[in-house]
Amino acid sequence: MLPKWLSQFGINDLKINTVVDNNSFYVNGKLHGSILIEGDNSSEEIYNIKLEVIEKIENNDPTSDFKVLDNILYTYEIKDKFTVQANEKISRKFSVALPLENIKGKPDQITIRTHIYLANAVDNYDEDQIDVIY
Repeated sequence: MLPKWLSQFGINDLKINTVVDNNSFYVNGKLHGSILIEGDNSSEEIYNIKLEVIEKIENNDPTSDFKVLDNILYTYEIKDKFTVQANEKISRKFSVALPLENIKGKPDQITIRTHIYLANAVDNYDEDQIDVIY
């Protein structure tokens, strides 16, 4: 009971890692990878997984509190509801295409942000950068 209670507050919660097949991404190509989920000491119910491909853009607006803005290039969702048992490891594969016209600048890197929505605990995130090749 204690592990389940702790995970509701983000303590000892499940781990998430987004792994791409290549360290670089070709514009107008496809990005392939896996979302790896590792359970903690208690079972967790996942009701949504959202993966976003993001371009970070410098914000030149002097009145803004944000120095960098997110341009979400692509969103991929897995809306399957499932349970990760204690200490269980699960992998979900993904493949996304990224057309050149979605990119506003010419970034050296893009960000892959993965959000796991948990039913009875604090949501979990993973964020990684990969190189862009034009």
